[in-house]
Amino acid sequence: MKVYRVEDYHGGGPYRGKGHEKLSEMSYKHSDEKHPVPSLDGIRDRPSSMHVCGFANLKQYRRWFDAVDRRELQEKKFRLRIYESDDVIRGDNQIMFVKKKRLGERAL
Repeated sequence: MKVYRVEDYHGGGPYRGKGHEKLSEMSYKHSDEKHPVPSLDGIRDRPSSMHVCGFANLKQYRRWFDAVDRRELQEKKFRLRIYESDDVIRGDNQIMFVKKKRLGERAL
């Protein structure tokens, strides 16, 4: 399955990545019902330590990160990376997946 994930150069996400300053203001802003933690988003299966958060499609991604968020992420050098994964756990607003093969990336 093709999946999408916002990552920095090191492969870290905007909330808990390595090698960059955590986007604390965005993290605080995203502590709401629109941005639930996986366990409150319908992800009942217990993910492994290899699972990371991402999106099943671009529509999900754009609902999660609005235009202001995307501009901030772009300024901090984040990219939207596209992966192939056969280990995906679906939630209502996001997915968790194990990175298998990176297919490419695109600007936010």
